[in-house]
Amino acid sequence: MVKIVVPHPEKCTFCRYCELICPYFHEHVVNLRKSRINVIRPAYDLSFPVTCTHGYGCDKECIDACPEGAIRDVDGIVKIDEDLCLECASCVDACPFGAIKIYKGKAWKCDLCGGNPRCVAFCSQGALTYEDGEEADKQIFEEMKKVVEDWRKDYVLQL
Repeated sequence: MVKIVVPHPEKCTFCRYCELICPYFHEHVVNLRKSRINVIRPAYDLSFPVTCTHGYGCDKECIDACPEGAIRDVDGIVKIDEDLCLECASCVDACPFGAIKIYKGKAWKCDLCGGNPRCVAFCSQGALTYEDGEEADKQIFEEMKKVVEDWRKDYVLQL
C-alpha cells in the first residue's frame, strides 16, 4: 500500500498555502519556485492542486525519460537522485501532470515529506488528502492530466 497526495479541486480555494509550506519545510525558505506542488487556476471557478502521483494515473514516464537513471521507483515511490540529475529536463516533458520542475540545475518533485506531507497537514480546506493510491478516485488523475494539458497549451501560447 503506497500512500500519495490526492487533490480535491472542488475544495481548493486557491490560497496556495500548500505551495508556501512545501519549500519552507524542505528548504527553510518561502519561495514558490522551490515548491514541489503547484496550484493552477485554469478557470475563475476552478483551482487545481497538482503534484506527483507516484505512478497512479500515469505510467511513470519520467523514469523511462531520464537518460541518466536519476529517477527510480523505490518501494512504490518515485524518487529523484539529484546527484545523478544533469538538468536535461526530459522528465519535465515526459510527466503528464507537470509535476517535475528544474530549479538551479536539478529536477524537483514531491517526495511526500518522508510520509508526512506538509501540504496535506496545512491545507485548511481539505483540498489535499494523503491516501492509498489504489483506493484514490482514478477519475481525479484523468481530470488532472486534462487540466495540465490545457494549461500547458495556454501557457506556451502566452510565451
